Amino acid sequence: MSRKSTPAAPLAPWQALFGFAPDAKTPPDQLRAGAKNLLAHVRREFARFLDAHAHLDDPHYRPYSVFGENDTPGEGLACPFALWEPAAELALRLGLPESTLSYLCKLASGFSARQCWDLLKAQRPEHGVRARLREELRLAGAEFFQHADPDPHRATFGELLNDVRRRRRERGESLQSRAWHGGFVNNARLQFAVFALEGRTVAQLELEMLAELFSAWQAQCAADPRKRTEEGRRAAREGAAARSASCQLAPAVAPGAAAASAAPDAAAAPQDLDVAAPDLSDAQLLRAAQLAAFHEAAERSAPAAAAVA
Repeated sequence: MSRKSTPAAPLAPWQALFGFAPDAKTPPDQLRAGAKNLLAHVRREFARFLDAHAHLDDPHYRPYSVFGENDTPGEGLACPFALWEPAAELALRLGLPESTLSYLCKLASGFSARQCWDLLKAQRPEHGVRARLREELRLAGAEFFQHADPDPHRATFGELLNDVRRRRRERGESLQSRAWHGGFVNNARLQFAVFALEGRTVAQLELEMLAELFSAWQAQCAADPRKRTEEGRRAAREGAAARSASCQLAPAVAPGAAAASAAPDAAAAPQDLDVAAPDLSDAQLLRAAQLAAFHEAAERSAPAAAAVA
C-alpha cells in the first residue's frame, strides 16, 4: 500500500521573492542572492510610499499606509511622518518578523530595513537633506548679504556662519527639531544617512555649501571695478565723507546763497553720484539722513529761540 504524498506548504510572500524556502542548510551565496531580490522589493515599496504622499514636509501631516490590498491606500496613521517606521508594516505584509527582514536587508546591502528607509528619504531630489539644506542656507545668506559690507575684502565667512546660527537660535531650533522637520526620528539617524550618502556630517555639508555661497557672493562683488581696486574703494569713502560734510554744512548757508548755488550743485551731482553713490551702505545713508533732519529741526527752532531771548 503506497503512502499518499502530502502537498508542499505554500511559500510565504518573502519566500516567493527568494524563489524557495531557505533553511539552515541553504548555501550563503544562494541566501545572499535571494536577499538581494527581497531588498529590491523593499526599496520599491518604500519608494512607492514616498511617491504617494505630497505633504511629507509638514510635521503635522499624518500619512496613510500604501501597503493595503490591491495597492489601495490604507487607513490614516496616528503618528506623523517623521516618526513612522514602514519597515514593521512591510515585514507584516511579507510574513516575517521585522528583525528577520532587517537581517536579510543587511545581508544584501549592509544596511537594515530602517536604515534603507532613512537613506531613501535623505536622497530625495526635491525634499532630501541636501535640497532642504541648500534652500535654507540660500534664504539665510540672502538676508545676510543685504546688510553685509559690499567690499569683498572686509566681509568674512565667519560673520556669515555666525549670522546663520544666530537666526536658528532665534527661531528656537535644535538638532532634534531639525531632524523631525527633515523626516527623521532622531538626529543620530539623520547623521547616519547623510554620512552614508555624502561621506560627511550635516555640519560639514553645511560648511561646504556656505563656503560655495560666500565665494559666489565675493565674486559678484569683486566684478565691480570700483570695489575691486583700492582706488575705487578710496573714491567711495571720499564720496561718502563729502556727502556727509555737505549735510552738516547745508543748514548754515543763507537761503539766498543756497538758491544761488542750487544749479551748480545739481549740475555736478550726476557725475559725483555716478562714482560713489552705489558704494554707500545703508548705515551711511541713514546717518546722513539723520544729520540732515537734525540740522533742519535746529534751523526751524532758531527764530523761536531768538524771539524768546
